[in-house]
Amino acid sequence: QASSAADTLMTVTAPTITTSIPSGKKIVSGIKISISTPTGTTVYYTTNNSTPTSTGLYSHSLDSGKAEITATSDGNKTLKAVAIKNGISSNPVTATYSVKAKKAYASSDVGDIMFKDVSAVTYSSDLYLSDEQKSDAFAYIFYKGTECNDVTITAERKLGVGIKLGDEKAWCTSSAQAYNLSIEPIEDTKTGQGCLSTIGPYLSNQGRQNDTNTEANYPAFYYAKNYGTRTGTTLTNWYLPSKAELAKIYEKQSDLNAICSLCN
Repeated sequence: QASSAADTLMTVTAPTITTSIPSGKKIVSGIKISISTPTGTTVYYTTNNSTPTSTGLYSHSLDSGKAEITATSDGNKTLKAVAIKNGISSNPVTATYSVKAKKAYASSDVGDIMFKDVSAVTYSSDLYLSDEQKSDAFAYIFYKGTECNDVTITAERKLGVGIKLGDEKAWCTSSAQAYNLSIEPIEDTKTGQGCLSTIGPYLSNQGRQNDTNTEANYPAFYYAKNYGTRTGTTLTNWYLPSKAELAKIYEKQSDLNAICSLCN
């Protein structure tokens, strides 16, 4: 018998589930991975590579919306999740991550990104940083050795370059006593450390006033000198690099450009 009213075909769509960090990324311990699902959805997930179910021994339950999981321990981690709404289950979502614990400054090395708390993590092209971690990243270690030491320094040094971008600044302004002078003592020095303090005596020897205590006259020197304070780290002794140190920075240009792009 034909119905007098049009039959209605109802379809039920399985809920979707997404993670905030793409699978395959290297992440830093302490980062939070968000699981997002439609309202009214229950998520079951595991972090030990087992299949999540509503009754699974290793499954964890999260209510609808957006929940966060904190990646803590070092090593490869697999997150598996399913979402259930109105009795309909989503397809399982699997995301794998390489979790890297931060290193102490003493253990940091060339190729590491430094954070404000003086911890470090090795940079690679698959590294993912949260917005907070990007804000805390302030330097990149580009060199370790003795090649850039002058005669007064014998110990091995580990050097970092700041990655927080600023405006272009002149090493001295037209009002500075050093303007248009060739400062011979600093031209071929292997390290830029101490160069600002070297300019003053040189000016005096040239019969000029030592004005190196006036920050406005030597903006680039003071920008570098105050970099630690400005970025909120306890690491000190920041300075403009020498030509030899600039050459070492240039050797790391590709990674340094990528890191600046990632963190700014």
